[in-house]
Amino acid sequence: MMKRTWFWAVLAMVVTLSLVTACATPTPQVVEKVVEKTVVVTKVVEKVVEKPVEVVVTPTPAVRPGDIVIKAMGYGGPSDITRVTNLQEAAGRLNKKFKAEGKDIRIILEVSEFETAGDMDGFRQRFVLASQAGTAPCIRTSSYTEIPEWVEAGYIIPLDEYIEQYPDVFGDTFEALWKAVTWKGKRYGVLQDTEVRVVFYRKDKLKELGWSDEEIEALPQKVMDGEFTLDDLIAVAQESVEKGVTKWGIYHRPSKGNTFLHPYLAYGGVLQDPETGKLVLDETAALGNLEFHYNIAQVAKVTPPEITSYGWRDGIHPAVVKGETLFWFGGTWHWAEYQRVDYGQGKWTTEDMKKIFGVMLYPAAEKGGKPVTSSNPYVYMISSSCQTPDLAFQVIAEASSPDLVVKHALESGHLAWRKAALEVEAYKQDEFTSSVTPYLEYTSFMPAHPQWNDYLTIWYNTIQGVELGELTPEEALDFLKNELQAALGDELIIVE
Repeated sequence: MMKRTWFWAVLAMVVTLSLVTACATPTPQVVEKVVEKTVVVTKVVEKVVEKPVEVVVTPTPAVRPGDIVIKAMGYGGPSDITRVTNLQEAAGRLNKKFKAEGKDIRIILEVSEFETAGDMDGFRQRFVLASQAGTAPCIRTSSYTEIPEWVEAGYIIPLDEYIEQYPDVFGDTFEALWKAVTWKGKRYGVLQDTEVRVVFYRKDKLKELGWSDEEIEALPQKVMDGEFTLDDLIAVAQESVEKGVTKWGIYHRPSKGNTFLHPYLAYGGVLQDPETGKLVLDETAALGNLEFHYNIAQVAKVTPPEITSYGWRDGIHPAVVKGETLFWFGGTWHWAEYQRVDYGQGKWTTEDMKKIFGVMLYPAAEKGGKPVTSSNPYVYMISSSCQTPDLAFQVIAEASSPDLVVKHALESGHLAWRKAALEVEAYKQDEFTSSVTPYLEYTSFMPAHPQWNDYLTIWYNTIQGVELGELTPEEALDFLKNELQAALGDELIIVE
């Protein structure tokens, strides 16, 4: 467990937020907000950023006169390294083609950064600073949610003219996924992967609680049918803790992310107005989400209150693989990660995973309701700093070959985004991929909005206060509304 430094602070009249706004200069702005008649004494967690995990990339060849160096940066867990190594493989394939065609071109694909420590804010800031200096890597592999922000800041370029040059590659992209990369009628990225967020449950621990094999295997379907709800999940988690089967009942991610909003979605919350594109806060659904997080940490006591201070690789994952928690709010990629990274129990095989873990959707809020999940497609973007965007996109197109799409999907626990990849035999025969692909029918995508990061950050900070017990759900809702209004202004719609 990582070291945590606790300190007391008074959250009083003035609250300062660091924002990167839409349609403004690309430097962060500071917005000050006066919160009238509100003085909250709160406990703040100082987080220690983990060092990135060492991942193996192909050594960059020595650069010769005339070589064209294309730099790429990416983000993800250790098993996601193919987000950048596929680019290296693609560059190598292109170089062979160029040589066979008698072209005097050699591309050197240099991986300038692959962030594995979960430091998304640092990863974003490094791109901002490099973009302002005109030195950002040509290719950025990150979440599609960044696109509106970077477009408005002028950091990435539209790709429609390049996409149209490769109809055999991008013509069979699943049509719904184009929405993720489109902003104001133009496409600023192409898909690199997609996935779904899932709840892992320990089969072995449920068996200790007296569940039969049939009951354990039937759980995912009960969730899909709305028979097993969020309240049921908390109840089973609490039973596991009280009986000493597991130390904790529910673990969720420590850093901000989409899964913190899944209960909000389960309670019927809407994140974006389809007509205006403005972000939305549904007060009823928001209160349901805040009550859920307050309940698991402060009432049922099935989640560590300070879990948002934990490190991914020295706190969260070791506890999950050791069986210290019954449920783990993770994603499909963790199925691959636990087979490739040793978190204290060795590298597990596929058979180990099937024996130990079950996978299900996030339960509905009420009986008969619909379960939820979300997908966060990662995309390739091209920086406006890039001097050779045509060649950079040619590398991306080559990296989008069906075999490389499948290589990444199977090695990282993600799903294919183009139809040709579904026909690759290895993909068709993969049992886990086949079992989770139907979950895409329940998925949703986070909003494409320049201030989405601000919205998500404020939600995360509010939930952190609730789980620490420093805010009741009702107090947290007022705090959330005030902060979002100050940060987003007219770009926020509040629904009572």
